[in-house]
This record gives sequence, C-alpha cells and structure tokens, in this order.
Amino acid sequence: MEPLVAQLLIKRLLQLLGVAWGVSTLTFLLMRSLPGDMAYRIAAGRYGMDAVDTTSADLVRAELGLDQGPFQAYLQWFADLLTGNLGNSLVSGMPVVDELWHMLSHSFYLAMAGVALSMLIAVPLGIATAWWGAGLTG
Repeated sequence: MEPLVAQLLIKRLLQLLGVAWGVSTLTFLLMRSLPGDMAYRIAAGRYGMDAVDTTSADLVRAELGLDQGPFQAYLQWFADLLTGNLGNSLVSGMPVVDELWHMLSHSFYLAMAGVALSMLIAVPLGIATAWWGAGLTG
C-alpha cells in the first residue's frame, strides 16, 4: 500500500473514532440531563404509578447505576459500550443486543431482497441494451 493511501486511511480512522466517541458521549450526557427522576419514571413503568414509592425508586436507581456520580457512571457506561454490553431493554427486559439483532436481521433480509430484485431487472436490461444498443442511438 502506498504511504499516502495508508496515511489517509489512518487519518480517516482517527476521525471515525473521534466522531463515534463524540456522538456516544453526547448521547450519554443528553440521557443523564433529562428532567425529573429517571429511577422514579422507570419504577412507575415497571410497577405502575400507584405502586411506586421511594424504596422501589431506590432499588431501580441501584440496579441501573443511577446512584453513581456522573464521572463514574460515564466510565462504567463507556466500558460497557466498548465490551458490547448494551444492557437490557427497559421495555421488554431482553438484552438490547438481541433486540437490535432481531430488528437488523429483518432489514438485512429486506436489503438482500432488494438487491436480488434489482439484479433480476438490471442484468436482462443491460444485456438487451448491449445487444440492441447501437440501433437505439444511431
């Protein structure tokens, strides 16, 4: 590989890492700065609004690490992100990685169907254009 190409690839990779870190940090900060008590809201979603008290909110706070300081919480969140531990869904309780894979697999199958359909149309059309192309232009 030529030195200029290698330098460009390294530069782009460093830019990619910087942007990924910036977006993930901004996401963390925005999630932590939402108004209200997140632990109380999550407990209300789990147990019902009438069944939520300080004890249930404290349990949720401890379970999700919301009782940690901001810097410690960020380091724990970022370490989990780097290891691929995205936690469990607050809605279904299933691992987020499994939920993402379930949804992305459908998108992958749809994309492959689109590629197959485009090949079924493009290849015969390309062959027909190559075969009769001179007659169409001249």
